[in-house]
Amino acid sequence: MRHPSADSRIQWECDLCLCRSRSVSASRSQPTGSISKARISNRRAATRRRFCTRSASALDQTCAKAKFAIINGSFVIVVKSRVGEKKRLIILFFTQNHFLIKDLCCWKYRNRQMIENPNGDSDIIFTRTLLLGIPSWKLSVRPTEAQYNVNSSSIRRARMKYRATYANNLKRAFNPEEIPLTIHWDGKMLEDITGHETVDRLPILASGNNVDQLLAVPKLASGTGESIASAVFETLLQWDLLSKARGMSFDTTSSNTGRLNGACTLLEQKLNREPACRHHILEIMLEAVVLKSLGPSSGPDILLFVRFRKAWPSLNKEGFKVADDPILQKIGSRNVELVLSFAEKQLDVFQPRDDYKELLTLVIMFLGGIPKNGINFMAPAGLHRARWMAKGIYAIKVYMFRGEFKMTKKEEVAITELCMFVVSIYVYHWFQAPSCRFAPRNDLKLLKDLKAYNKMNEAIAEVALKKFSGHLWYLSGVLVAFAFFDENVPLETKTKMVQALENEGQEDTLRRITIDSRVIEMSSLEDFVSQNTRKFFSITGLSPDLLEREVVTWESDPEYLHIKNIVSSMRVVNDIAERGVALMEEYNKLHTQNEEQKQYLLLTVKEFRKKFPDSRKSTLLK
Repeated sequence: MRHPSADSRIQWECDLCLCRSRSVSASRSQPTGSISKARISNRRAATRRRFCTRSASALDQTCAKAKFAIINGSFVIVVKSRVGEKKRLIILFFTQNHFLIKDLCCWKYRNRQMIENPNGDSDIIFTRTLLLGIPSWKLSVRPTEAQYNVNSSSIRRARMKYRATYANNLKRAFNPEEIPLTIHWDGKMLEDITGHETVDRLPILASGNNVDQLLAVPKLASGTGESIASAVFETLLQWDLLSKARGMSFDTTSSNTGRLNGACTLLEQKLNREPACRHHILEIMLEAVVLKSLGPSSGPDILLFVRFRKAWPSLNKEGFKVADDPILQKIGSRNVELVLSFAEKQLDVFQPRDDYKELLTLVIMFLGGIPKNGINFMAPAGLHRARWMAKGIYAIKVYMFRGEFKMTKKEEVAITELCMFVVSIYVYHWFQAPSCRFAPRNDLKLLKDLKAYNKMNEAIAEVALKKFSGHLWYLSGVLVAFAFFDENVPLETKTKMVQALENEGQEDTLRRITIDSRVIEMSSLEDFVSQNTRKFFSITGLSPDLLEREVVTWESDPEYLHIKNIVSSMRVVNDIAERGVALMEEYNKLHTQNEEQKQYLLLTVKEFRKKFPDSRKSTLLK
């Protein structure tokens, strides 16, 4: 076997090897080199970290302490592993040009000797994390072992240099031309990386047509609107995205939406952009309904749900009950059919989170249907009020196990009211929320649905309507233009909307409107259109020429279809920012206490996870 090139150098970077890990068996293969009675002292073995198959982040630390050698022209990595109660030393062989699974060989440590594994697959343990990382390890070796710097400090410096180079190259390469971007952010209080205080972290991300890019997770001096606006603006400036940012997506907290000093207001003065996160708006509405039904809680958890979670292991999972006939009669047979059909269709669509699927499955079972994958109940998960979907999921589970789980009469009535609201109103609008094209029509529909819900439960309808009426961003004079690209809006309505563009609008355009509840049932989309609606096209950088053409020709107009495709890619939910928060929480205390290196690390990990979204073999071999 020939020796590797002598003029190449090692580039070692394990930050790319950070997918979720799970133990798998690797196929037995022959070694590319041979070892005869290689002795490794107990002292050296003690310095090697145990190879952890549970934690992906531990891989980086493990490999940083691994030992390296040249054996018959192959680059060798030695790491210690524990399989059950047995300790193993894994020897990984790399040739110069091949980093394939077949080039790996596992040897086990017995009586201070490395011997070839004779027992087949059962004792050969790798992790998918390791295999995913192999193509990303920029390893090239020198002819002699003496030319290696294998101490942990040298490896650490090489990793830091590589992170910086990788992140800076990523910034330079990110140039989404002619794609309107939506900027997302979401704050989170976390322990500082130095461990001395708690700081406010702000993940900032950009999304668009086939774009999902983490920009930064800066540390804020305070959680005020001014600090948030400054951090977002500075990040956009660093990435040269000021001219490309066409929208903003954020949670509707006071620090973001304050009329004078909110981050949205301050950024809008510089960028002239909006809107708010639709999922957060609906979450606020459901929170109000939960408080009305179950009453206030003294802590962050809902006590009824805490009791249910503790009782779950002892419940008979076969003892569930679907909705009673009086409940189904209140909902209405027609509405039951519509909700069942909608939930079944949504299950056929990709859902980004397991709790989305769980809610749809529970709704189907609540209404007496059977999901395609059969009847199955997941154990109750997070209880915190801030967790999306948890309230609706818990309410339906508690109701369906009302025969197994002891409740007071008052609690049973409250849970029944909450379930009826979730099934009748909430589930449809939650799963329609991500589409910005449908936002104006769906918001108007929700207003009318809540007015109609008065007949079923006046108290719940009033509190939900009051809360939602304070967040009518997408019926504002500017954002109502999304409805031009909604194929479910009748041509007649779109024609009236075009005609309404001549109506005089308010000089100070409101980001969100107020509406008299007495006129909701008579309102139509054209009632919200004015001259201000034309600002939508200047803000997004899209051509308004289509407004001069006949509405009936739009669906066959290439320019209209092009703009419709761009508008469809705009994200108006802040789930992407939540994933940024989760990433920062995961790596907040790992690998580095240097703020600059932390930013490089997060960008590197995020990019790697886009390339390898899962740990399947098919993904590895792409």
